[in-house]
Amino acid sequence: MTQQPQEGFEGSVEDAREWMKAVQERLQINDNTQGPRAALEARLRETEKICQLEPEGRVKVDLVLQAAEARLAGCPEDQKPAVLARLRDIKAQWEETVTYMIHCHSRIEWVWLHWSEYLLARDEFYRWFQKMTVALAPPVELQLGLKEKQWQLGQAQVLLHDVSHQAVLLDRLLEEAASLFHRIGDPSVDEDAQRTMKAEYEAVKARAQDRVDLLEQVTQEHERFQADMDELQLWLQAVVAKVNGCVGRSCSLPAGRRLSALQVTGLCPRRAAREPAQVRVYVTGSRGQGRCRPPRPQVPREEKRGIWWRMFGASAASRKPLNQQGIWKPRATAAWSRPGVLHGSLSG
Repeated sequence: MTQQPQEGFEGSVEDAREWMKAVQERLQINDNTQGPRAALEARLRETEKICQLEPEGRVKVDLVLQAAEARLAGCPEDQKPAVLARLRDIKAQWEETVTYMIHCHSRIEWVWLHWSEYLLARDEFYRWFQKMTVALAPPVELQLGLKEKQWQLGQAQVLLHDVSHQAVLLDRLLEEAASLFHRIGDPSVDEDAQRTMKAEYEAVKARAQDRVDLLEQVTQEHERFQADMDELQLWLQAVVAKVNGCVGRSCSLPAGRRLSALQVTGLCPRRAAREPAQVRVYVTGSRGQGRCRPPRPQVPREEKRGIWWRMFGASAASRKPLNQQGIWKPRATAAWSRPGVLHGSLSG
């Protein structure tokens, strides 16, 4: 009777040890996260199968416990410590095996999930990258009005803000890639792949910044041009009002004082002819580049004198030479007594 419980105990202990040894060997083969994603996924499936064998191992350990109880019940007192020691070894080995199973499978599963999340984030980043590349592909329209240019500038600033916001996602991606490369060593997340991703982002950011800079320059030039044109129009309106007040039909000044009134207001044509032109008109070229139209060339003094003689109705025979100061003084004619004549000449 004593021989049978002893053989049953020894057999159950040996069977449990062989089973746990085989499981640990399989775990050691698959306890590795290095390599491509397909290999990692295969190891994940294998460790999952090993974890599913835990109930089988627990049954074998329970058989050892039952055999140990029978052995302890029929063995002498001096043999019980040896039986209890072997029983403790089996329990410790079983706990170690279960812990190894859970740890190995969990580590591989964590790396696989980490890699999956990284791939999803990377795909999202490249979808954004393609979308931004398409948005920045069309050339900037320069032959537009001021409002359209301001709208283009606003859109470009929105794109640049979006690019700057993606820098946070890129930093996280690079950190995840570095962490994964340390665990898996796959070329898809190595340092070259990280540098390529960062270079592509910097290229898109530079294009967005250049677009904003160009549109800011064009818009500011157009705004300055528009402000100059508005100022010029106001000045011209003031000039027309003053000229009409001096030589128009509603002017109440005597004929002899009208030229003096023009000289006082600074609008005398003779004075304006001696001063260089100060107004420059901004012209938009075929490529949107601004240039200034050169001032009108100076009219020779003799030609000016002829123009004024024709305006005041004087004949060529009555012309007088220039005085000592080099200023020709026309003779007042009947044209001054007819306000409509001079007004029509200036306004025409």
